[in-house]
Amino acid sequence: MVKCVTGVNHVTVACCYWGNWCRDHGPNYVVHLRNAVARHLTIPHRFVCFTTHPEKLPDDIEVRPLNVPSFLDILPKMIVYRPDNTLKGRVVVMDLDTVVIDSLDEMFSYDGEFCVREAFKFPGKIGGDMLAFKAGFGKNYIWKVLVENRMWLEKETGGDERLVYQKLLVERAGLKLDFWQHLYPGQVVSFKNHIEVKNSQAPRPGNTVVSFHGHPRPHEKTKLRWVRENWI
Repeated sequence: MVKCVTGVNHVTVACCYWGNWCRDHGPNYVVHLRNAVARHLTIPHRFVCFTTHPEKLPDDIEVRPLNVPSFLDILPKMIVYRPDNTLKGRVVVMDLDTVVIDSLDEMFSYDGEFCVREAFKFPGKIGGDMLAFKAGFGKNYIWKVLVENRMWLEKETGGDERLVYQKLLVERAGLKLDFWQHLYPGQVVSFKNHIEVKNSQAPRPGNTVVSFHGHPRPHEKTKLRWVRENWI
């Protein structure tokens, strides 16, 4: 049984912002996520953004260069497993298009080996928009394997993170993954699959994190009061 304790005394929350993601809205997404974490996490934490555009972010956000080998350009978020990325302690990686609506304390007290989101429509498959692990976890299981299998990676199409995680982490390393939805039922939901599809106007009580995977993005749904109030 995985340890889900309240003894985690510090968390590093990391995100990635690169290229022309979300056009002019990109920097706002970093700021909004930083603000949401600050509002909803009482555990002492550090917020870090790996980015190719440090000049576009405010000075009060800790930035680190998003530098990966050219053959990993299709998977820039793999920077979180690079051995020299300066991440320390318990790490939670969040996608920018995530809206936080309630306390993160319970989920971010996760103290197991590796936790990911289960794909909303495909049980047992992996979604990569919120990950938790201890810093350094991926340097052998993911980063080293990616670098050593460069030729294999270059032949793959699509750059789908779920494919990489399944092939490299699950199949080759044979490790067990934890899923947020299994450990914390109802706290992680999809905007498209749990809210919009039911023509609902707001998340349900107990929901903590709303994933806007794909489209629409949060900035396109600010007419909804709960998005407007939480995505600031």
